[in-house]
Amino acid sequence: MTSDPLRPGLHPLSQLKSGPTTSSSKSTALSASSYLSQPPSPRPMRPQPSKVSSRDETLSSTSEKATIALIRRVLCPQPGNHGGASTPPPLEDLLPPLTSSNELDLQLYALIAIVVKEFVLSWYSKITADQVFINELIQVIAHCTRALEQRVRQTDIAQLALDDVPALVETHISSYRLAKQQSELCELSPTLREIYHSLNPHPGLSPVPSPSDAQSMTRQQQAESTYRQLLVQGALAILLPTEDLENVCLRTLLCDIMADLILGNGVAGKMSDGCFILESITKLVDNAGRDSRKEDAITAQSRQRSRLHEYGLISSREELLKGSSHPQTPVRIPDWAWQLLQFGYTVYVALHFIIIGLFRVSSTNPAPSSRTSTSPISKAIETNGMCTSSRKRPVLKYRLYGMLAQLLDVPRRMPWLGGCLALVQHLILAGPGRLGDTDSVLNR
Repeated sequence: MTSDPLRPGLHPLSQLKSGPTTSSSKSTALSASSYLSQPPSPRPMRPQPSKVSSRDETLSSTSEKATIALIRRVLCPQPGNHGGASTPPPLEDLLPPLTSSNELDLQLYALIAIVVKEFVLSWYSKITADQVFINELIQVIAHCTRALEQRVRQTDIAQLALDDVPALVETHISSYRLAKQQSELCELSPTLREIYHSLNPHPGLSPVPSPSDAQSMTRQQQAESTYRQLLVQGALAILLPTEDLENVCLRTLLCDIMADLILGNGVAGKMSDGCFILESITKLVDNAGRDSRKEDAITAQSRQRSRLHEYGLISSREELLKGSSHPQTPVRIPDWAWQLLQFGYTVYVALHFIIIGLFRVSSTNPAPSSRTSTSPISKAIETNGMCTSSRKRPVLKYRLYGMLAQLLDVPRRMPWLGGCLALVQHLILAGPGRLGDTDSVLNR
């Protein structure tokens, strides 16, 4: 391994990896030759994690270099501006920032480069080789992504993830179960899909497509395409600047790219596919399994150590140190005692977390509101604002709990449990003291 030529980009990494590998193999061979006449098995277990980690780092660096090369080739080609010896400028100096994260910008620019290469340059390069149109398109997309990030920062993510999205999921579960129950009553009843869409009508999914009627499927696809166009036009009216919004050509091109290519082919066509979801889950599990490989390497190292101890390859000093601690047999503690200690420690940690959290929240002031103003004008504005704007929901009133109850089918399987939990929730929210109200200590 040491005689092979090394690439210049991986030279420091190979030096770090090859040093302990050769030293450990030599020390193992010397210790084996001092105890046995024949040499031990030349298969060390320690270099395996270094090989795995170096392979992963090489693949990640190679993929990142390929991504940067794709972005440079498609979005910012600079022929003849610099020679092969000079280093090209970084992407941060050539492209505008999309978000506040450089890693996210790299992935977004890779996606934009693929879309521009496949669906824009395929016809635009036949007309002219000018890059001004692509640059303007990148500037508009960057403006939209920055405006979208700013609006996302102003959104209550907790209420969106715990209240709005679970409300939609709960409605979907209850409507699906009701439609399935109604469709199974008799053979003459409408299909499950028709009953569901009659309960939750949507302009983008109507009319309900039927496999026997080709015209209904065509009309549904046209309605879905029109709904995507209206959705993107409404988003661009908020995100685009005024001068770009008045440009009909640019607005039409962006609307077609986002509606048909991104939402139609990307989200509805590929990301909603079961194979894509399964492949994404597989990749996540594979990335999570890299940490377990290190633990397996440590386990293999301990097994190798025990094997060396079995064949007498460990030094006598280590054996004496181990032998001095072996004569004292440990006292066996029953399993119920360990379980009792674990339960007590869990209760202690939970109580400690709750008490410290309550003291910390009670010591801090609540969120500033407009109730401190005493002028009559401000009071009138506050009254009108309270009438027009919705009050912030408390945490215990989020729809997440209803979604979990519908998902587990608690109202049908255990109605008494659902009733008890609903009563406890009502007492905490509207009972004496209103402990779970919006600005209460428990809610904060």
